[in-house]
Formats: sequence, C-alpha cells, structure tokens
Amino acid sequence: MSSTDSKGADALIGAVVDGKYRIESLLGRGGMGAVYRAVHVGTDRTVALKVIAGSFAGDPEYVERFRREARACGRLRHPGIVDVTDFGVASHDGRPLPYLVMEFLDGRSLADALRAEPTPPLPWVIDILEQVCAAVEEAHRHGILHRDLKPENVWLEPDRRGGVFVKVLDFGLAKLEGDEGAAGAQGAQGAKGARAAVEVDATFLSGTIATMASPGGSASSTGIAGTPAYMSPEQSRGEIATPRSDVYSLGVMAYRMVTGRLPFEGTPEEVITAQQQKEPPPMVSIRPDVHSDAAALVSL
Repeated sequence: MSSTDSKGADALIGAVVDGKYRIESLLGRGGMGAVYRAVHVGTDRTVALKVIAGSFAGDPEYVERFRREARACGRLRHPGIVDVTDFGVASHDGRPLPYLVMEFLDGRSLADALRAEPTPPLPWVIDILEQVCAAVEEAHRHGILHRDLKPENVWLEPDRRGGVFVKVLDFGLAKLEGDEGAAGAQGAQGAKGARAAVEVDATFLSGTIATMASPGGSASSTGIAGTPAYMSPEQSRGEIATPRSDVYSLGVMAYRMVTGRLPFEGTPEEVITAQQQKEPPPMVSIRPDVHSDAAALVSL
C-alpha cells in the first residue's frame, strides 16, 4: 500500500462510516485494504470493519470480491465460519468506500500459530482440522466452494477453557451455487471424506479479524483463483473448481501442520508444476510418529 493510501486509511479513525459504524482503531493493513475495530453506533456492539482502500475502491473486481464474501457468509450460519453482518459502499472524502462488517474476534491466524510452533502436537492438529472440515462441509452443503483455504484464512479464537474455536475466513474467492460449474450436492460428501481422514489419526496479524490478501496473492487476471501453495491442480490449470478442490487444499494444510513444511516448495510456477506432475515426500519420512493409515489418507 502506498504512503498516500496509508494516510487515507489512518484518516478513517474517528469517522462514522455510512452513518452506522464509528471506527476506533486500525487492526491491520494488506495489499488491497485495511481492517478496523469499529462500534455500531445503534447498539454499541464492537465489530470488525474491512474496507477496500485507495484505487482498488473503484475497481469492480475488488468490490465484487467483497459482495461475494458478503453473499457467501450471509447464506451460512455455522460456529466455524466468520459471521458477516453487513456490506455497503459508503463515501469518504468524496470517494467510494466499499466496506464489509464482520464479528470481532480476538485471537490469531493458524498461519501465525504455525510460525510460532511449526509442528504442533498431533491431538491439537486433529482438533483444528476437524473444526475446519466441519465448517467446509457446511459451506459445501449450501453450494459454496471456498477456493482459497490456507492457514492465513483459518482463525483461532480462544474459548476461555484453554482451547480454541476455529473460524474460516475470507470467502472473497468463493464460488456460490448458481455460478458456472458449482456442485453443491457433491460438497457434503467431499468434506465428510476429509473429516474422516482427520479422525483416523485419533491413536495479516495477531489480534486482527481477517487477512487482507494482496491482488496477486490469491487471484490472477487469467481467472485462476486460489493461492499456489494450497491450490488444487485443476484450479492451477484454470479449470472449474469442485468440492474436491477445497478438499485438496485441506490435505495440503494437514500435510503442513503435521510435517512442518509444505508438500511442494519453490517459486509459484515450480509449485504449480509439481502439484500437477509429482508426488510429495511421504509424511512418515518427515514425521515418523504419524500413523501410516492417517498419512495415506492425507497424501495428495
């Protein structure tokens, strides 16, 4: 984000967006916008307000991402999916200001957790993956494909009992039922398979609500949607995503959480080629204490 955009974002603190949300503090910035702590003036409820900043605010592609995220989350009521309560386009300093309002969370992303502890205990890994799979299963049941599942889009919210609740975030790249190629009816079966794989092994910024993906990080102008390291081969080929595409991303996440590394590493181009043509190193060769049956189910 340019310095001009940064100043513009800071200028929002204290402003009342759309006559409804008083912005109190900046939680985090990313390539296309920022996330603020705000208060709904009618109810005094603390919320997270996500905005598109600068030149992106007038770009229909990014406004549509916000609208898509609002529609996707608006269809879903599940404890494992972030609750989006409002969407609109306000005006600030004579410029459009698209915004999205979400529940305020006070935790950290799975990506932050893995940076702090690259190979967490297996029972913890299983718990997190079970919760993510349950949320994805619910989305698939409603005909919604996430298409960008990765640790940055999984939020860990303390449950005040020493554990965490999982919240799946950022449905900006989601495919909704009715979009070309959507396959909602197959979704529940695919995510249940991912959950079964987890159950076999039973023997942007700390404190922010969401990750603001840079334009190049999650989608390209070629129509390919996703993040290369976690993207299914069919997505990287520009083909229509299916529920299996999300399940593939869940498999990559599982591999990363168990082994401490991604199945394929290198430049985005090298990773995409490897996903399409190679097999990853066996999980047990990196983490011998993983049960072979579980490793076989996670293998990509």
